[in-house]
Amino acid sequence: MALVQINSLKKSYRSGVRALKKISFDLQDNEVLALLGPNGAGKTTALKSIMGIIKSGGEILFKSRPMTVEDALQNIVFVPEEKNLYDHFSAKQLSKIAKQLSPKFDSSKFDSYMEIFELNKNQKFSHLSNGMKTLVYLSLAFSTDSLIYILDEPTWGLDPLMRNTVLREIRNLTFNGKSVIYTSHILSEVEKTADRIIILNKGKITEFDSMDEIKLKYAALSSSQDLPSYISKKRVSESDFLYIVRSSELAMLKNSYPLARQEEISFEDIFEALVRRDSDVD
Repeated sequence: MALVQINSLKKSYRSGVRALKKISFDLQDNEVLALLGPNGAGKTTALKSIMGIIKSGGEILFKSRPMTVEDALQNIVFVPEEKNLYDHFSAKQLSKIAKQLSPKFDSSKFDSYMEIFELNKNQKFSHLSNGMKTLVYLSLAFSTDSLIYILDEPTWGLDPLMRNTVLREIRNLTFNGKSVIYTSHILSEVEKTADRIIILNKGKITEFDSMDEIKLKYAALSSSQDLPSYISKKRVSESDFLYIVRSSELAMLKNSYPLARQEEISFEDIFEALVRRDSDVD
């Protein structure tokens, strides 16, 4: 049974922009689910819809029943894309406010995270760098006992070493029975952290599976000839193009075009192909 089930989630704004186009996915127990896509793909809209921050069409279920505002408040910790808190307060003061607001907040755990993230809890929030603000926000979130953690760009502004530390803490949440949905623009960190991956583009899901399964679905061919069936095509030399194709069509293409050469394919190749293609491929 899925912990959270999203069915045909859709959202249109007054401007006419269709941010989400009936997307469906689920979050399992003890899972890290990564939500990827270019700017404007609909990632933040999807997260805020789950939280009930914005109203969207479709169905959101929590443990097989419609999710209520109370469900979200009691079972989800949300870290937004904009890492803004009270500028004139220190991290220590923010932790006291968090303790007053939620009995699930653990002050001693917060102090431990401040040490792990090498932060001065007496420094005012306004005096912190962008990366430090992210870490304070994450310290508050990780110190709150919850079932689900929804993290929008949790490694924003962090250097590589501290980013790895945060990713380790995200992974540790699942070892303690928690589930995580998070967004990122850094594909390499997703490869190391996520159990399953959603690739979202223009409000639609173009891929949803584990990293290994996604890589098995696609292949790369270089050819100077025009191939008839592909997801994306880009020039790699004066005479050759690199084609990303579905693995199910690979044998047919290699048989019909024997001069086409199969190349190694990376997740970055697949991601770029899926989000930059000119038209949808069913």
